[in-house]
Amino acid sequence: MRNFIFHNPVKIYFGEGQAVHVAEEAKSRPGAVLLVYGGGSIKRNGAYDDVTAALRETGNEVVELSGVTPNPRLDKVLEGVKLVKEHGVSLILAVGGGSVIDCAKFISLGSGLGEDEDLWDDYVETGKPAPENLVPQRGRSAGCCPRRPPAPRWATRPCSPTGRAIASSATRPSR
Repeated sequence: MRNFIFHNPVKIYFGEGQAVHVAEEAKSRPGAVLLVYGGGSIKRNGAYDDVTAALRETGNEVVELSGVTPNPRLDKVLEGVKLVKEHGVSLILAVGGGSVIDCAKFISLGSGLGEDEDLWDDYVETGKPAPENLVPQRGRSAGCCPRRPPAPRWATRPCSPTGRAIASSATRPSR
């Protein structure tokens, strides 16, 4: 086994009423918020209304990426990366289940890559770990580098009756 350090700065709020924490997190990050969610169950169960109401209080611009499917597709991830770059996103907020959270993680990685790097060919296909300087620490990149650090991400799972695993080592977008 190779030696490594795993640092995963992600907050996950489980259960009902967790949207109140969204405003606190967004206020600490000036800039736009990318709201990532799936097919619409968060609209049916009220989580969307709770989260968007909390975000309106912050004054942050909210950019939405909806339609994340189970086993998220690379094209959806790249759509999110494009939104992060176009809108100066400083927070990626995943609201939903494991696939939504996985998509947000890959958007975060993709948004911090240099122009000469390819998310699929350089990281997903090869299994190469993300560079240390792409993982934010206390809102900054973990190293000194010319690349833009990825947006930090938080996740909320409104319907998690079991609290089961959110991701596994097999988690990755599909082409």
